[in-house]
Amino acid sequence: MTNLPLKIGLLIFFGTIGFLSFYNNSITCDCVKRISYENNDINDGINLDSLFRLPDSSELKVVLDEWKNFNPKSESSKIIKQYTYVNKRQLNLIEHFAEGQKHYGVILTPSEFDPTQKYPLLLYATGLNQATPIYNLDHSYIKNLLPKFKNYFIVIPSFRGQAFETGNEKYCSDGFFGDAFDGATDDALRLLFLAKKQFSENINTERMVSYGVSRGGTVALLAGIRNPELNGVISTTGPTDFSSREVYNRYGFQFRYQYLSEIKPMIKLRKKMLRSSPIHFIENISQPIFLLYGKNDRVVPLSNAENILKKLEGKKDLEYFFAEAGHSFEESDRVVEWLEKYNN
Repeated sequence: MTNLPLKIGLLIFFGTIGFLSFYNNSITCDCVKRISYENNDINDGINLDSLFRLPDSSELKVVLDEWKNFNPKSESSKIIKQYTYVNKRQLNLIEHFAEGQKHYGVILTPSEFDPTQKYPLLLYATGLNQATPIYNLDHSYIKNLLPKFKNYFIVIPSFRGQAFETGNEKYCSDGFFGDAFDGATDDALRLLFLAKKQFSENINTERMVSYGVSRGGTVALLAGIRNPELNGVISTTGPTDFSSREVYNRYGFQFRYQYLSEIKPMIKLRKKMLRSSPIHFIENISQPIFLLYGKNDRVVPLSNAENILKKLEGKKDLEYFFAEAGHSFEESDRVVEWLEKYNN
């Protein structure tokens, strides 16, 4: 009897250890384990004046030529999971391989899907959470938007180094988590290509729009620049320029992780920043554009939108809304109204 309290204490102790071990395993995945910041200071001695000098026309042409030659086809693809999602939509979880790397993406069919009909498509690009690369499909922002886009296919890429989570399972895409803008746009365009192939009889290719919030807003702009098949672009609080010292100072640690954590020639470091910066190529967008930004946004200042407006002054199908808000706000009704105007 004298050892009973000790036994109870040991049971509680080992039970707690077991629970914590289970909990830690449940919240981590390969994507989390891959992230390392040990090389964040590897380019600390770099000449910032050279890094952030204004790009010349030849540098921009190289990027445009590379984009023009981009191949959106995956080497292989398959649907690995299907289930009924919000509003009676079928969720198709796609696994596909491109350039030897594994990627995941989701294609949501419209509500009350009729295989004899054609529907518009919304390419939805998710935001970036530097603290975690896991995007939970069961508790995501997109679920709040779906009732307003009942008649749309919704295509959601899992960007490189990011995992989708659904039903307590995680599906981790290969690649560098810091390749979060231009690389993420590659992933988005590849999944769009697969969606058009998978549902070739049902997607109205004359009504396809890219839409994203924060990082996703940047990807939406880049996708519009790179793929003229998209018929409209909606960017909410998307950064538009990663090629300035101001942005380097603003994002600091995160900027170094994304752009300066590898030893590369200056020209390649600059190219990645330029390829992530739609402001340098925005005049290549012929599609209608809708910008939504917060006047009090300290994460992505309003100047990101204002610089686009200056570059596209006189563009008739460019609209914007500046909210009395910071970085996080929800204006889905305005998005729906704009889509009804420009995507019908």
